[in-house]
Amino acid sequence: MIKEFVLAYKSSLVVILAPLLFMPLLFTKETDALGQDLYCELFGEPACSAAFDKSYIGEPPPQPVLFKCAYVVAVMVVFWCFEAAPLSATKICASYFKDVVVLFVGGLTLAISIEVWNLHKRIALYVLTKVGSKPSFLLAGFMATTSFISMWMSNVATTAMMVPIAKAVLDQLEDVIESETSKESTAEQEESSKLIQHEEKLIITSSEEKKIKKRMLLGLCKALMLGIAYCASIGGVGMLTGTGPNLIAAQAADDRYKFSINFVNWASFATPLSILMTLITWVVLVFVFLRDSESHKVDEEQQAKETEKIIKNQYGALGDVTFAEKMIMNCFILLLGLWLTRAPSGAGSGWSQLFKAGFPSDASAALFVAFLLFILPAEKPFQRDENGKFIISKPLITWKQMSSKMSWGVIFLLGGGFAMASGITSSGLGKFVGLKMQALKGLPSYLMVLICCITINLMSQVTSNSSTMTIFASILCDMAENLNINPMFILIPSTAAVSFAFSLPVSTPPNAVVFEYGYVSMLDMVKVGLPLSLIGAFLSSVAILIFGGMQSTFDAYNSCPQYLVEGDASTQYCIESHQYGNISVST
Repeated sequence: MIKEFVLAYKSSLVVILAPLLFMPLLFTKETDALGQDLYCELFGEPACSAAFDKSYIGEPPPQPVLFKCAYVVAVMVVFWCFEAAPLSATKICASYFKDVVVLFVGGLTLAISIEVWNLHKRIALYVLTKVGSKPSFLLAGFMATTSFISMWMSNVATTAMMVPIAKAVLDQLEDVIESETSKESTAEQEESSKLIQHEEKLIITSSEEKKIKKRMLLGLCKALMLGIAYCASIGGVGMLTGTGPNLIAAQAADDRYKFSINFVNWASFATPLSILMTLITWVVLVFVFLRDSESHKVDEEQQAKETEKIIKNQYGALGDVTFAEKMIMNCFILLLGLWLTRAPSGAGSGWSQLFKAGFPSDASAALFVAFLLFILPAEKPFQRDENGKFIISKPLITWKQMSSKMSWGVIFLLGGGFAMASGITSSGLGKFVGLKMQALKGLPSYLMVLICCITINLMSQVTSNSSTMTIFASILCDMAENLNINPMFILIPSTAAVSFAFSLPVSTPPNAVVFEYGYVSMLDMVKVGLPLSLIGAFLSSVAILIFGGMQSTFDAYNSCPQYLVEGDASTQYCIESHQYGNISVST
């Protein structure tokens, strides 16, 4: 009875009990809980004197709200973990529309136009017609296509597009196996009437062959579905706009250090990592699920023909490339060009120098291209109808199409996440946690990065990756400052690691979409996903060591790089840390 009640009203109970459970935090005084030494270290003067010096004279400074912020964060985390309320609803009051949100809106508008005109499906099917139909090659084609498209589109939308294509291929292969088995059975019966002494052997051979085919098909089913789900998340890591955690980290860097994580410096780190992770995932899936396919060549030619036929038929059904698809592809190329040439060698280079310093950003380019989509025609201009009148063409995308497909919930989630991150920083909660991490100070920097990547990756297995990154972004930066490590050296790989959550259906939306189709069991996902998740966390920590050395902004040993010196929030930290490297700091 009680169990049924709890299950029926779980969300309501969480909404009511969570605020009550954490309410003691609201009445906790920082002076009592932290002690004088830690309080003074966190909040400095004159807050320290006002709190502990009874002879203090003057206007009292604002009271610290560390534990009040901890209360809000704790309640929101519980709401997120138990999905007690829609993520967007818990953030609807956030009124922020920062640079990375504009970047997200611009990039997603282009992705929506691609989806409206089925350009993504044409690209996917074209690639699949070229990779061949051998199971391992077919898997590679699906995974590479999913990973590439997911760099530019929503991970869920990419998964929702690729899974039906894979399902059509799998259904047809199953029909081929059934028809071949039926033909073989008939042939064996005719043969057995002439050779009675071999009847039992023939039946056994047919049964074993059918089992092999079924096992091969089942392995291909699991490999394709998991490959699509995992590569949707892996591809999202590869580009700055690919997934929410990337944008959350970018905004944290901008808010705290006035440092721009842009298309170029993010891609130089994350794109090679994404490609390598895709290759490793493919190798693992082939080894686990397709060993029978590689060792048994059972009527592979017939199945290959059927697979190629399905894909070519679907590709042919799209018809010729339309004018609208060509225009969208040109807009896509234009956006890439604008991103790559805005500031290729740092501030003051590229087309950004034509404007006031600090004004143009990657969001400017994304919004400009998004604007073009609303005015460029979807059909060839200057065409006339049978009456000789000019045909009025509709634009590549309409506001109705954009507004109906736009992920408004994600936008509110990002805005609310930025608000919470700001609260964690300004209240001192992030600095408090960072100070508690001083125990790691004696460890090598690469080991600290690995610990952070694994910790945040394991947490993202059971919570939303955007939620996890929102909570940890400010904390990781505070921890890095306290350990005298370049904050980007910890923040960037941790951001990549949070998206490599593969072990459970709840880990990411693509996992949930694939799990709903029923081809993959929970055991399959855990068996393959958990090792891959840990591999992803490890590779993230290794990638920053390789590519961090190529960029001084990501270098672990430059604990006070130029962006920290120039950033308002951390200039004092740089001066006090005395870790200048090759940077000259004027005091």
